[in-house]
Amino acid sequence: QLNKAKDKVGSPPAHLGSDGGSDVNKAKSNFCKENPGTRPFLDISHKCANIMKGLLKDDKRWKAFTTFVTECKRQIIQTNIGFISPPKQRAKARFLGLSRTTKWAFKLLNAEGMADLTVEEFVKYDQYLAGIHEFEKDIVEWDEAFEILEEIQKEVKRNGLTRGTQEDATKGTSRILREIVVNKTLMSEFARRAVTE
Repeated sequence: QLNKAKDKVGSPPAHLGSDGGSDVNKAKSNFCKENPGTRPFLDISHKCANIMKGLLKDDKRWKAFTTFVTECKRQIIQTNIGFISPPKQRAKARFLGLSRTTKWAFKLLNAEGMADLTVEEFVKYDQYLAGIHEFEKDIVEWDEAFEILEEIQKEVKRNGLTRGTQEDATKGTSRILREIVVNKTLMSEFARRAVTE
């Protein structure tokens, strides 16, 4: 398919983007070897997902949290508090869209919508979801990391990848870092690495 596209256009592309999936990596690698002027790169969403994967894949707290979330969903989805169950977690490319899970957890921590629960619903909430508070500090930290990556994604999707991208993304993440209260040093280093990568 890549060679057909090259023949149709008349020359190889300067850049070749992909999602980094194992099903396309070999073809991408072979094409770039045959066409040394073509530079491979990951699309920005998958690049950010890979950065997050590097941060979380060996994190015991993250693993405990995702186990908790999965168990919560299983226990409450068919009950009268199913409307506050966590979002479905992806089986494939699971580090994409994870901010939905931390945002859901944030809402629970801030008791959003809790005032509308009936006594019966609140008893169920207390039974199955109150354990979320054990992860409070972690959730805040993870959510801040996702916010940094979302800012970088917005910059690249809005303005493309240019010589000024790193500087512009740094400005955007600096605004977020000013508001960070949990582990500012760690998040500053994470933002620096994410912008550089």
